[in-house]
Formats: sequence, structure tokens, C-alpha cells
Amino acid sequence: MKIYRFIDCQKAEFEITTLCRVCKVATSSYYAWASATAAGPDDAMWDEAILANRIYDIWARSRGRYGAPRVTAQLWREATVVNHKRVERIMATLGLQGACGRRKLRTTVRDPGAAPAPDRVQRHFTSYRQDSLWIGDLTYVPTDEGWLYLATVIDTYSRRLLGWSMADHMRTELVADALRAAGLIRGRCRFDDLIFHSDHGASTRAGTTRGCARSWASHSQWAPSATVTTMRWPRVSLLH
Repeated sequence: MKIYRFIDCQKAEFEITTLCRVCKVATSSYYAWASATAAGPDDAMWDEAILANRIYDIWARSRGRYGAPRVTAQLWREATVVNHKRVERIMATLGLQGACGRRKLRTTVRDPGAAPAPDRVQRHFTSYRQDSLWIGDLTYVPTDEGWLYLATVIDTYSRRLLGWSMADHMRTELVADALRAAGLIRGRCRFDDLIFHSDHGASTRAGTTRGCARSWASHSQWAPSATVTTMRWPRVSLLH
């Protein structure tokens, strides 16, 4: 399009055939463009312009927060069936984009007063027998009513989710409940040199952990999470 406009602007100074040869376009293509331009916009262009105006209005009413998915959903609610890729293309042409208002949460907080536990895993997350290495994690899930925090415990041998716990806080009992659930899954048995590996130890406190899980964790010292840390539980029953 820009090349054809350039040729149209320069046709009073140079021959059209010369301009087309220099710009490396076919003369017939330029004349086709010129004819379409003189005839004015066709129905498809009018539809595109009307849709672009509606997209802009929806985006403006949302105070610039809506992206292509939500603009598309609003168009469908207004009985305008349109593909989301078309909405994305038009919004990109208009320079419109949605705002990401999701607040970032921090689940790993360093506790400078806690002593790090020894790293017994060294990034080797593969085990060759059951209940030799458990790994835990803590994450957050956005909901319409606020944030929920999820703690999980996984056996690296079977990749099975042994225990999980969800709450609206990141206190010690969130992680302790996940570990307790893992112990209930495994039943009344003893573990030889079970290692629990986690990098979110600073979210819990050693004293509280001992109090709520005294029967199944003789080494319940939670370490700061600036580096990967682990806890080793030699021959400890997870249940009374």
C-alpha cells in the first residue's frame, strides 16, 4: 500500500511505468489499487471499520483494562459473533492492549535468623525407591474471592501427589497439613532415611512445626529459602 501511494504521489513527476519498474511492482497491480481506491471502501472495509469502532468503545468503557479475550466476550454478549484472532489483529492495528492488574505475590521470604539445613538433594530429583525423597512446594491460586495458597507434597519415585493443603494464609499449619495428609496416605509405616526437600521453608516456623507434627518429624527445623534446602527424617513414623 505504501509503495502504491508513493507511486500515486510521484506520477506527476515521472512515468508510471518507470516508477513501477523502480519500485519493483507490476503496473497492473498499481492500476488495480488505484481503481479500488477511486471506487471507495467496499463492504468488507466498512464492516472492518465498524467493528474497529465497537472494539475501541468496549476497550474505552473498560478504562483500558480489557484485552482481546474480554473484548471478544463482550462482543458476543452484544450478539456480535467474531473470532478472537480478528479482534487481536484489529486491536494491534489500533495500538490497544489490556491492562494486567493481577497483583504479584511473594511466597518465598528469607528468614535471616534461621540456620540453613544441609542440601542433601543437590538438584537430583530422581529416586529409585518409594518414600526416599519427597518434595514440597507452595504456590498461590487467584479466585474471585481472593488468593488461595496451596501446599503440596510429591513422592519423586512415583511422581504421586501424596498430600496437599489449601488455605487463605501461608502460616505453618498450611505446610504441616500437607505433610500430615501425605503421612495418612502412606499409612502406619516407618521410613528409612526419608528426605523432604523444599525451598519454601521460611514460610513456616520450627517451633510451631514441632508442636503440630511432633510424632512424624524428629528433624522439623525449617530453613530459609534463599537456597534450596532439605530436611532429613531418619526412621521416623509419620503417625502415632
